[in-house]
Amino acid sequence: TSKGRAIQNLINLEPGDKVKAFINVPTLSDEDFINNNFVILATKKGVIKKTSLEAYSRPRQNGIIALTIREGDELLSVCLTNGQQEMLMALRSGRAIRFNESNVRPMGRSASGVRGVTLADEETDEVVGLICVDPNGSSDILVVSEKGYGKRSELAEYRVTNRGGKGVKTLNITDKNGVITSPTPPCGVCRQVMREFCSDDFEILIVRENENYDKVLLKDLLPLSFRPEILSK
Repeated sequence: TSKGRAIQNLINLEPGDKVKAFINVPTLSDEDFINNNFVILATKKGVIKKTSLEAYSRPRQNGIIALTIREGDELLSVCLTNGQQEMLMALRSGRAIRFNESNVRPMGRSASGVRGVTLADEETDEVVGLICVDPNGSSDILVVSEKGYGKRSELAEYRVTNRGGKGVKTLNITDKNGVITSPTPPCGVCRQVMREFCSDDFEILIVRENENYDKVLLKDLLPLSFRPEILSK
């Protein structure tokens, strides 16, 4: 029930600025590591950007530029890659796209990025999740909707395409299920809508707006094609 420690005690935030994403980096002092790993950033409007980790290896207390945000857009998610992974971007409208990160060339910190996925509707649709996956892996992907429904699918069901497309259907959007949840709703509680799992031993915590949570065993969710299962009651 602890409220945690204020982030302002660790970094300097400009007035009105907010923390949108974070990643765990093993080290910034290993030259070989920082020159062979990359930071992938994604925005709500479907833009994706890839930058060498070396460009972020000399941080300052008040931060450094990570991405030039276009008007009307905002940063959504970030992940660390080894240069040989694949991206999965999920849309609020129930679609997702999978493409190789080699389709995104490395750019400088101040670049604004390139088109990762095309939104179904520029006014109502948005990217709600980004994960990086091993192209040779056999993991399952879990997608969760705003009304507590989830769908577990094999990674192979998401065919690889070029970046910038509309993707494939990942979840049927109905009044019963609700749209795929946004990682940054006004309540700020749901941080991840897609997750890669390698084992049935995982347990999932579904956090609600009222700060309560439900615990679900992954083995209780059978792999599905498009029919969602309820995660919380």
